Amino acid sequence: MKSVRKVAKAIARGRTLDHRLIIPLAFEVAAQISARPAHEFRNDPTQLTNGLVELQKLTGADGIVCSLGWESELESSQGKGLNLEHISSCGPVCASLTSVGRLRETFEDESVLVVGVNGPKRLSKQFDLAIEDTFEFFCGLTKKYCEAGVDVVLLLEDEDFSEEEKWRSGVKTAENICKFHQVSLLSWRKSFLEQPSRYPLLEPSTEGTGFIFTTEIVDYTANINDLAGWVERSKGE
Repeated sequence: MKSVRKVAKAIARGRTLDHRLIIPLAFEVAAQISARPAHEFRNDPTQLTNGLVELQKLTGADGIVCSLGWESELESSQGKGLNLEHISSCGPVCASLTSVGRLRETFEDESVLVVGVNGPKRLSKQFDLAIEDTFEFFCGLTKKYCEAGVDVVLLLEDEDFSEEEKWRSGVKTAENICKFHQVSLLSWRKSFLEQPSRYPLLEPSTEGTGFIFTTEIVDYTANINDLAGWVERSKGE
């Protein structure tokens, strides 16, 4: 049987498979394990890595979500603007990149690594920039995550901007970067990008193929046993 990462790579190459990769969109909930506030947890690469390892063991999921912060880039900027090298070396973005590298070394091909990255439109609002002024950063951060060892980049936007030519242009460049690294670029909202199958935490399903996520991002206060139950029932066990 193929390792889960090999399955993820095959999906990224566009192969039709019957495999299902079960991954709840749970990130900050891992802070419960180390009994740390969510803010401290997502800024500490060691606590982040250790917590995510333990969360994966407790839930039995096929993958680990290494970042889903809605304002990670803004927090990491420390008021210095949308600068890739600064943001990637500070705060939660730095912690996430570091954690991805450590988790890839720890799990090798036995876990799928997922990160959520804010898209051009959301970045333009957060940093008060024209949308085209976010492309270099957005694509650069996507590349850094791919090089660090992720298997899925989840594009986070508040709505579908597929009809906007400028938005599509920036996202297509990121999509090409992901394809080069055999990484799937998926969309949180409906767009021209592929979307994962998503099911509510309290209503898991054995339907669908490919990447199977929870419908919404799992709250920090969620019960980890509920996550484990969602994974188990999604796998049909």
